[in-house]
Parts: sequence; C-alpha cells; structure tokens
Amino acid sequence: MKNKYDEVPYLGYVHRQTHIENIALVAALFQVPYPSFNGATVLEIGCGDGTNLINMAYQLPDTSFYGFDASKVQIDHGCELIERSGLSNVKLAQLFVVDFDKSIGQFDYIICHGVFSWVEDEVRSQILRLIKSHLKPNGIAYLSYNVLPGWNMYGMIRDMMLFHTRGIDDHDERVMQAHAMLQFIGKHNLSSNDPYGQFMSNTMKDIAKMDHSYVFHEYLEEHNKAFYFHEFWNLINSHGLQYLGDTEFNGMSNHNFPEESKAILDSIAGNIHDMEQYMDFLRCRRFRCSLLMHDGFDIARDVTLVPFQYFYFSFHPDANERSNMPTSTQLNAMLMQLAFADGASAAEHPIYKEALVFLSEAWPSRKHFDEIVGAIQSNLSRLISAEELADLCALLQALFLKGMLDAHLYRPTICNEISAFPKVSSLQRLVATKSNMICSQTHKSLHLYRPASLAVITKMDGTHSIDALQAAMEQAITDVEPDSQESASERLQHLLNDLLCNGALVG
Repeated sequence: MKNKYDEVPYLGYVHRQTHIENIALVAALFQVPYPSFNGATVLEIGCGDGTNLINMAYQLPDTSFYGFDASKVQIDHGCELIERSGLSNVKLAQLFVVDFDKSIGQFDYIICHGVFSWVEDEVRSQILRLIKSHLKPNGIAYLSYNVLPGWNMYGMIRDMMLFHTRGIDDHDERVMQAHAMLQFIGKHNLSSNDPYGQFMSNTMKDIAKMDHSYVFHEYLEEHNKAFYFHEFWNLINSHGLQYLGDTEFNGMSNHNFPEESKAILDSIAGNIHDMEQYMDFLRCRRFRCSLLMHDGFDIARDVTLVPFQYFYFSFHPDANERSNMPTSTQLNAMLMQLAFADGASAAEHPIYKEALVFLSEAWPSRKHFDEIVGAIQSNLSRLISAEELADLCALLQALFLKGMLDAHLYRPTICNEISAFPKVSSLQRLVATKSNMICSQTHKSLHLYRPASLAVITKMDGTHSIDALQAAMEQAITDVEPDSQESASERLQHLLNDLLCNGALVG
C-alpha cells in the first residue's frame, strides 16, 4: 500500500506533552494511582521515525518502549539511530494499526500523537479498540486531536489550500502552491485591518515558518477530523474508556478566568465534560492532548495541596523569557505582582520569596519540595511551621494552576551553569551528526540551523575545555560558514547559553 509518509517523511520531533512523566503527573494531581516509570512498558501508535520514543528511552533506561508506524522509510531511519546509539530498551516496527499483533501484550502507557484526527473513521475506531484491549488495568493512554471551535478557522485555511492545489500531484509543488495561495490571501484581502484580514496575515506568517512536511500532512492530507469535546467524550465512552484530563493541565482550570466568568461556568456546567466544553468555547481551543483510562475509575478532580509535597519544581520568573537565565529584576517584578489576601506581595512574605529565589537560581534544573523547605530554613536560620508548610504548598499550587511554575515527578540530569568542560548527552551528540534538531533532557526540541554549532556539539563530551571548543568553533565556521560575521567566541557563548537554558547540558 502506498504511504504518503514514505513519500514525504515527517521530520522527527519530540513532543514534551507526550512524555510519560507529564502523563502520570495528571494522575498524581488527582491522586489517582499510576504505573511507576521503573519497569513500565510504553507503546506509541504512529511513532514516525521513533524520535519521541528514542529520547524517552535514553532518559528512562529502566522503562521499555515499543513503537510502530505504517511508514517503512521512517521506521528504518529510527532503527538505524537505535542501532548506532546502542539503546536496548526501545524497539520499532513497520505496521498498520489494523495489523497490530494482539500477542504483543499490554502496556502501562499508550501514546498516539498526531494520528487520531488525520485518519479515516475505521482507523480511529481501531485505535480506540487497540487502547482498550492493550492498556493495562491502571494504565493511561494519550490522544491528541484537533478541536472545535478553534479548528474551524484553520479548517478554512485547509479548504483554501485544498481548492488551490486540486489536480496537483507533485507533493513539493502542492506545498509551494499552498504557500503561494495563502500569501495571496494574506496580502490582498480587501479587509486587511479587520479580524479576518489580521488572522489571514498572521496565519500566512506562521505557516511560512513551518516545516514542509508539517504543512503537507496537517493541511493537505485527505483526512483531518476535528471534534467538539463533548463528541470526543461520547466517542471514548462508547469504547469503554473515560477521560482523565489533559497534559496541558492549566487549561483544565478556570483559575485564569475573571471571577464573574468562573461563577457563571460553575453555575452552567454540572459535570467535568460540560465544563471542559464551555471552556473550549471561551478559549476557542483548536487542539487537545487528552488522557484516557479504563472506565470504572472514580476520579476526584479536586486538586488538593497534598501531592505538592511530593513533586519536583522548576521555575523561571518570566514564562516568555525561558530561553535565558532569570535575572533578579525579573524575579523582583514577579514577586511584586503576586498579591495575597492580606494585600501584601510575595516580596513581603519571606518564605515565598526564599522559595522562588531558590527555584529561579536553580533554573532549569528541578528541586524537590523537601529541598525547597531545606533552603528556606537554612536561609532564615529557623524551622518553618506546619502552617507555613501548608502556605508554601498553596503558593506552589497557585503558581502551577496559573501556568507560572512547572511540577515534575522525577529529576533528569540537568546543569544550571556552564562548566569548564561542557557536556551534551551521548545520544544528542550522535543526533547532531545527522540532524539540525536535538532534544534536551527536559524532552524539548532545540532547532540548531547553523552547521558550525552542530559540529561543535558533537565535541561536547565533557573532555573539551571552553578554549578547545572555541577553537573548534572557529575551525567549523571557517569550514562550513565562511560568510559568518559572528566571532567564534560569540557563537560559542550563544550556543552554550541556549543549551543551558533549555536543559541540554548534563553533568
């Protein structure tokens, strides 16, 4: 059978929201038992070239990963990387969903990213049947899909592209013409200053930055089905599955709405699925990353303070500037903005200030709740009371629900300063020899389009000093970027800062 992903392979990405830590975190917040990472089994449906699984397998060597995809080209590429890396806890296979071998067994976690909306109805049903039959009793499955009403606007873009490229068979030409059509609409619509014109102009600019394969498979594929959340809820229930939550957890909370909006939501939404649907209406949501469990679990959806005593945390005072190390100015500005019931700011609460200063100085590494408490007690030269501990949990909970702080279940090896002998993981040094995109220890993609930077990353094995790496950068610029106007020292400093702030430097 001809496969378009063989003809136009998808560029391999990691997807942070699919990491099993982020999946399990939602269960932990609701205090629902979840499978331990150690010894867990993980399946990815439609894994592409396995980039997502391979990076998880490197980070979690005691966990077993299995992925399959219909594209032989992509599977062969992933298998080559696995062989070169020497990883033994991840396997890939070329399979169609309908041919999945029932004897393979059950899994603690099942991931299906970027597939569910983009296949025909029968394959969608087969995916849900596979999850139902191959998910362990207390396992968790992840499904991403396009969502209405937000996708309606992008569905309009897709319809325009499909109309303009009808009759064009060559894939490269189709994508080029799709871009050309969108540029025409974006630049020449008669109402450039009204909401439609602004949306088209902004969308034109956004899509122009997207990878060729993404544009083809997102907008020009035959199938692209979007769901209202209540439709998705009914669909999974019909297969004996229930909704646990979304990996973008702050999107499940109404804390970011004004008080009047929250009150109305509470009055009109009598259950979780109605609440989620109304919030999708308010946000014009277009994409979801939803988690499923077997039906029959009684899920109490109140997020109490209890689990926050067991988490790790990472915090940058400016969510928009996380590609740089935090400054004291950023932190102080945020502390002043955080006001509490007594009218005081966080800057006037010693415990709160000490906690956030400690976490911001540790960025991008993660600190456990007990470590935060220890740092506060050390800096204040006293023990903190049980009431203050509860207040600290409440602060972390509030910041998390507002999306201003990240909670975690484990701590990967991440540096929070540039050492004299910088090191990148062996897997990423290997990836940098073939790709312009590596993965951080926090399961985040880093695009490095400049060949000299990639060449230097391959040398960051912890045995080369800063001076040696600068010499390597100078030589690489001479060899592959002779027209570069940036000095080797400037380029190296920018590269090391990017690697540091994105969690790609290891000890």
